[in-house]
Amino acid sequence: MAWLAAAGSAEPLRAATLEATPAAAANEHTRARADASADAVASADAGADAGAGAGAARARARGADALFTDFTRPGSPGLALGIWHNGKVAYRQSYGRANLEQHTPITSQTVFHVASLSKQFTALSIALLARDGKLKLDDDVRRYLPYVPPFGITLDNLVHHTSGLRDQWLLFDLAGHEGVRRQHQVVNMVARQRGLNFAPGTDYAYSNTGYTLLAETVAAVSGKSFRQFTQEQVFAPLGMSHSFFYDDYNEIVPNRAESYEPAPKSATGWQRIPLNYETFGATSLHTTLDDMMLYVAHLSRPVIGDAALQTQLRAPGHLRDGSPVNYGFGLLTRDYAGHKAVLHTGADAGFAAIVAYLPADDFGVVILTNTPMDLHEPVTKIVNIWLNDGAPLRPPVLAPAALLPKARLAEIAGRYTGPADRLITLDLQGDTLVWKTLTNTGEKVVFRKDGSFDLDEREWNYYRLRRGPRGEILGFDSIDSRGQETTKLYRRLPADDLPRPPLDELAGDYHSEELDITYQFRVESGQLIARSLWRFEPVRFTAVAADRFESSEWWIPILTVRRDASGKPAALLVTSSRARAIVLDRVPSAK
Repeated sequence: MAWLAAAGSAEPLRAATLEATPAAAANEHTRARADASADAVASADAGADAGAGAGAARARARGADALFTDFTRPGSPGLALGIWHNGKVAYRQSYGRANLEQHTPITSQTVFHVASLSKQFTALSIALLARDGKLKLDDDVRRYLPYVPPFGITLDNLVHHTSGLRDQWLLFDLAGHEGVRRQHQVVNMVARQRGLNFAPGTDYAYSNTGYTLLAETVAAVSGKSFRQFTQEQVFAPLGMSHSFFYDDYNEIVPNRAESYEPAPKSATGWQRIPLNYETFGATSLHTTLDDMMLYVAHLSRPVIGDAALQTQLRAPGHLRDGSPVNYGFGLLTRDYAGHKAVLHTGADAGFAAIVAYLPADDFGVVILTNTPMDLHEPVTKIVNIWLNDGAPLRPPVLAPAALLPKARLAEIAGRYTGPADRLITLDLQGDTLVWKTLTNTGEKVVFRKDGSFDLDEREWNYYRLRRGPRGEILGFDSIDSRGQETTKLYRRLPADDLPRPPLDELAGDYHSEELDITYQFRVESGQLIARSLWRFEPVRFTAVAADRFESSEWWIPILTVRRDASGKPAALLVTSSRARAIVLDRVPSAK
């Protein structure tokens, strides 16, 4: 099971439940709905037991269990699984342990941190305030949060990740902050920002910072804490009595799962990954499988809001030029085994989570885990088991491969750079082009008869050459197969854009006013090295082009040099996928 980050031991399978359990409800309407749902499932199961449907239900349950056999031996973290179909909970199962030290099993009432699943509840809160006339989506965020710099960012930009705000996690890492990450620290970092990844509304880049600010907006507009507002306006109406936004790092949470990752050299095969968050809005929803099944019931038969609100929440956003963005109010769309779903995933520390709902099939899957894993593959297989009778999954149909003459490959070979990615080299090796980066030693490029190319799969991206008016190659476009990211141009570098020695002129101290950190850059053994007070290991950079350096570290992958009018280095700019062009100004040398 390649999609499992951790293979090996797990908790023995608990007895599965094929019925919905009514949760405590905050009002009579919700309690009646939950009770009716449970009664309907119990009745359906009773009828199935007496008829031919029982065998099919048990076969589907066995098929789901078989996906998680790596969690069938003692001593492992695990997950809680819930499946919704045709108006009821069709299957509910738990595997593994919530706490390895206390040997506590995971149940449907185990409390999980669900990371970015939080966003749909934050966005729903904004939508409710907009519905009630308390705010407008095209309002500038500064109307409610005046400390945000005057970038022209609207609430709609924050909801759909088109604000251009740099991502808070990258900012924390670049600032060397490894302690508890608190809400006010994000607020302080935002107030000090001097630039954006792009002008608001002109591009898409996933930004946790934006959703932290949405939570702050809810509090500012409602006059209540974000936790209190969501308790009253979202969780209570849905009957989600064990769900809340964790806003106090010192709070004791009964029945909470701990976070783990594989550690092959340890005696147990696992190690803890402590979660150090006290931020909320983008993350930090704590919930249970039972509560999340009530939320899926709401997606099936809405309790909060009317049909217009549900349509708004699921609709894609748009850029200024009208281009669609595959991200609604904390929900995006994709295909699972031939069926369209609205969904969101989450991953923090060792926690991972997904809720996927397929409206046309009234089918939903919830998986909450306390160890890292890619959840799309098991969701695909579960959808296939339930809705396609387990038919063999068909791989995506790709255009036939094309054999390009060597002269054509030689024309395409070269170096290409994107807006926030490491430099890509298309290297001609014999009759093949090989895709290389600093951290990827080489993958074969496959050209297609439709003029596109890829790396022999298209789960994430495929590419097309972009030519100028005279037929010259300007670069290539990276196209997101999922329709989420906007198309990115990887510009071709001139052949003479090569590293420029010597490196000694770059040695010195560089300070970020935005993050209040100083890095010391030195040249050691012909390589540029960066150190800071808060980082144990130095960062080693490789020169890849003129005034451009790259490292293998995900939080500081690209470094470019900004020079003054005399040509001397004046600043270094740090760029990563979600935080671009952060300025490190050169500190004048003491005389």
